[in-house]
Amino acid sequence: KGVRVSATPGTPTGGPAGPPRLLYAGTVDTARVVVLYDGLRLARYAEPEAGTQGAVLDLARVDGAGRAGSSAVVLSRVDGNLRYLLAPWVREADERDLREPGSKATALAFTDGVTSPLASPALRPGPCASWNVLRLTDGTGTRLVTDLGELVPAHLTAGRPGETREASGAGALRTWAPYACSLGAMRSAGVRSVNAWAFAEQPLPDGSGEAAWVCTRAETWRGGGARVLAQFHT
Repeated sequence: KGVRVSATPGTPTGGPAGPPRLLYAGTVDTARVVVLYDGLRLARYAEPEAGTQGAVLDLARVDGAGRAGSSAVVLSRVDGNLRYLLAPWVREADERDLREPGSKATALAFTDGVTSPLASPALRPGPCASWNVLRLTDGTGTRLVTDLGELVPAHLTAGRPGETREASGAGALRTWAPYACSLGAMRSAGVRSVNAWAFAEQPLPDGSGEAAWVCTRAETWRGGGARVLAQFHT
């Protein structure tokens, strides 16, 4: 009774697609939280410790998720901050500003898979001056994911389509830096991954530097509805 239900675009809101599997149950930031997986969707139910008024059920399609899409899920959102539940295979977690490729990442503590709070860039009001991303390291490599206001963060990559690489390397970070704030245009769209591809570069006519054209393409969990931005930077 009184449960507010939300679902990412293309996510069914009916009964379980298969036997639900419990991923988490506990108290996070004064709320009781349960996370389930039914083979097609993640479901997070949260209610205040003091009762059930204001309870929410969030659903997100995650079928076909690889390791990048299965490494983190949002457990809590409070006052512009969020906590993630990390997969058991994640060894290290850090946060970094995608707009500052030369800056150092800051270690993010986690206990039993639950991270300490970090600021969400997706729902922050006002001009975009920074864009925090989560860097995850496991036995197969290091990846970047970012909150776009949904249950599952989006995986960031860089490079020519068909030859994409993780966005955690130095070159990929430089590619992403001027366009980090454009991720705000992809909020709440059921985005699975976003790739940045610098497809053209040339000297400026006055010799003052170089110009680059970058395509940022967001792929969705539902397959359709991709969002593409062509951007110019000098």
